This record gives sequence, structure tokens and C-alpha cells, in this order.
Amino acid sequence: MMKGRPMSFLRPRHALRAALAVLGAFLVGALAPLPGQAIQLRTGEVLVGEVVDATSEGLSFRRLDTGGFLELGWNDLSTLHAARIKRLKGLVVADDDEPTLVADVVLYLIGGVARDEVVGLIQEYTKTHVLLKRKGDVLPIKREAILRMRKREVPVLEVYTGEEYYQLKLSESEPGEDADKHIALGEEMRRVGGFARAEEHLTRAEELGGGRQASQLPIMLQRVRTLREAEAERELLAQIRIMRNRKEFSRAEELMAEFRQTYPDSRLMAELDREESRFDEALAEHAVERLRQAWDQTVRRVADEKVRDDSVTLASARAYAEDKMSDDVFGRIARSLELEPDAVEKYWSERESHGRGRAIVYTYGVGSWVLGADKIIAGTKAEGGGGGPGGGGGEQDPELDRIIRKLRDLQNQQRRAGGGGAGGAPREESEEDWWRKASRNDRAGWLRAYFAEFGGHMEIAAAYSNPCPNCEASGTISVLGDSGREQKLKCPVCHGTKFTRLFRAR
Repeated sequence: MMKGRPMSFLRPRHALRAALAVLGAFLVGALAPLPGQAIQLRTGEVLVGEVVDATSEGLSFRRLDTGGFLELGWNDLSTLHAARIKRLKGLVVADDDEPTLVADVVLYLIGGVARDEVVGLIQEYTKTHVLLKRKGDVLPIKREAILRMRKREVPVLEVYTGEEYYQLKLSESEPGEDADKHIALGEEMRRVGGFARAEEHLTRAEELGGGRQASQLPIMLQRVRTLREAEAERELLAQIRIMRNRKEFSRAEELMAEFRQTYPDSRLMAELDREESRFDEALAEHAVERLRQAWDQTVRRVADEKVRDDSVTLASARAYAEDKMSDDVFGRIARSLELEPDAVEKYWSERESHGRGRAIVYTYGVGSWVLGADKIIAGTKAEGGGGGPGGGGGEQDPELDRIIRKLRDLQNQQRRAGGGGAGGAPREESEEDWWRKASRNDRAGWLRAYFAEFGGHMEIAAAYSNPCPNCEASGTISVLGDSGREQKLKCPVCHGTKFTRLFRAR
């Protein structure tokens, strides 16, 4: 099992990584602060407008469609777009990652059984095949065998050979007698491992006077020459990068340790430091992404398993959610991710640095009343005196409809049992009575919600209090007493608390 690198080891100097960005790279060519500029949010949504201002905290963006202004934090943007805008605005220096592009990824069947995935650029669609260009070849894939096609950002050398990419960039830049263009092309080739080509263009830039970077040119040349000479170390660094890009982190970690052990005095140790920094950040990004994907499903499973034990009381369920449940959740996720539980917990605690993530709906259902009236409306508009569905928030959710149907079924059951008609008030049930009688699904849902709100590992994004459908948020119902007179009784559904609680947490 891979131990996982603690978050304290993460280096902040390259906080945004193009290698981990997904989709949207085709939009970044228009990142100048002009109307019609496109930016991509972390959610995948694309906005068109103008970046009016950018600071270390975020940016001001004027939308072209509505004219409205948005104040966005850097974590609200896709990692690729945030990094590019920061560099454009001079907030960070350009990073040193391997160049990437958005490629076509085709998943298809071989022989109708085995699955294979190929990455390249789609050149043509025919009636029977999709023609995919990859590293000098064109691969015909039968359309009937294709399971899925999507986009993915990948290092350029997953699509082009080194010479193909060089010829592409050479034709794009046409450096001629421009020293600065030769430097740009030389640095681009260094980043993809084309060190001979890089030295060729940097040397030519030196012959042309060095351009605007004349003072830095000797350093650039020395770095490239060192890289050319250290072939074995360079190949090992390339393998580390490949494993990182493939998200094979255990193997990448082994290779980094091998480099330090085999080449302790290598002149490329600074390059290894850079790779380790990128590894730490890629591992953290990947771990947080996987954590978010697994989180709610794992919480559900842990809650379901706990309430299968009929000896579990409401009091013990509360104590479990506040104390031990997180150990079970982190432990289960850690096993699936092949990390240590303390590393998983640390990654989860730092998840906000990788974006806000999706808020998930949680509800206490018909058991909301056991929280008490104040906790039911905490953080909702009803707390401030607001009314209506959602405490004035208008929040609706399929889960809420199920709750309301459940409440009405319970009301009908109580009436059929004589609980709400003539003959007086029904016996008021205790909290433990409710827990004991509740279905396993209701107990699991309640435990899941209580853990989300009081377990100490999630953040409430929004809370809503919905009026009890039995008493319409009055807290009482009217019944006929033995004397035939109408009398007010505490609502047997909400127990006088008036509302049910639903919230979103991340």
C-alpha cells in the first residue's frame, strides 16, 4: 500500500497544473482581456465576456450575454484557465510543465470482447470508420466497435512524435532571424525532451544577439546541455513524468526513490525536485477528486451497515456519528485508494484548495423533530422569521417529495389507529420510540444527515426548513374531544417543531 505523501510536503510554487486540467483547452487561445474572451469554470460551464481585473484573490468578469459582473475566486475556474489568466495578468511566472493539448480519446472493442483505449486526433469520419491520427500513423477504428468518445488533456508527446511536434511548432513560429522566436521554440522543445533541437535554436538565438532574454540565454543553454549529457537520468525523469500523467502514483514514487538512490550526485537533481513537486500536487488533486467521487457513496454504506444492528439506539447513533463514523468512512476510502487513512483525512481537510466541489443533499426526513425546533431551522430563513417552503428559500428536491409522502402516510396511519380523532390525544412517542419504529432506510438517512452536519468533516452550503405538511407549520392539530368540542393538540408528526430539515453539504 502506498503511504501517501502528507499535505505538509506539498509545494505551493506550482499550484495550478495544466496536466490535471480537463477539457476546454481549445478555448484558451483567446485569453486576452478583450470582449468575447471565453473562460471555463471548474464545473465545466463556459462563460464568454471580459476579464476586467485580476488579483491574488480572484478576478472580476463581465459577461457578454447579460452584461453582469461576476466576482470569481481562482478555485472557481478550471485549473488550466486559472493558470493561464494568472500568467497573462503577471500574477505568476510561467510554469515549466510539459506542453499539453486536448486530444480525442476513443474507447472501443477489439474482437467484440476486449476493450482498448487510444488517444490521438480525429482526422475524419467515414461511413464505417473513425480515422484517428497518433504519432505519425492514422488508425482506422470501426464505428460499430466504438463504446465512447471524449476529450482529455494529455502531454503532446502522447499524440505526436518528437519530430512531428517540432515541425508543427517550427511552421507555426517561423523564427527566421528573430532571436526571441528561436528562444521560445528552443524552450518549447526542451519541455518535450527535444534537447538537441532546443540547443540548436538557443545557440542560433545567441548568434542573433540574444533578443530580450540575452542575460538569461547562457543559463538556458547550460541547462539544455546538461540535460543532453545526462541521458540515463533524463530517461528516468521521463518515466517519472509518464507515470505521473497516467496517475500511476505508486510507480512514480518508486522511480523517484530510485533516482535519488542511483544518482545522488546528479546534475539533474533540480529537475527531480521539480518532478517531485508536480507529483505531490498531482497526487493531492487526484486524491481529492477520487475522495469526492467516493464520499457520499461511502457514507451511505457505512450508515446502512450501522443501522442493520437493531441494538443501536438513537443515542448511540448520535455518538457514533460525532466520533467514530469518520474513522470508518476514511478507512474504507483509504483501502480503495491504496492510501493510509491519515493521508486520506488530510487530503479531505485540504479539499477546498482544489475547488469547492459539488454540494450533496441530506435530510433527516420524518425524524427531523428529534433535533429540536431550534436545530431544525438553524441557518434557514425560518430562523429569522421567514416562512413558506424551504423557510422562504424555495428549495425543492425529489427527496423532499418522498419525505412529504412519508409524513402523510404516517398521519393516515395515526388516524386509522385512532390517534387523531375523538377519544383524546395519542400517547406522545419518545425519541427512542421513533428510532425503534422507523424503517431501516429512515434510520440510515437520518444517521447520514447527522454525520454530515455534526461529524466535523463537512461544510453546510445551504439549509432549508420545510413546513410540516400535517400541521402546515402551526405545530398543532385540531381534534374533537370527548365532549364534542374542538381542542388543539401537539402535531403527532413534527411533535410541535413545525418544520422538517433538509440541507446541502460539501
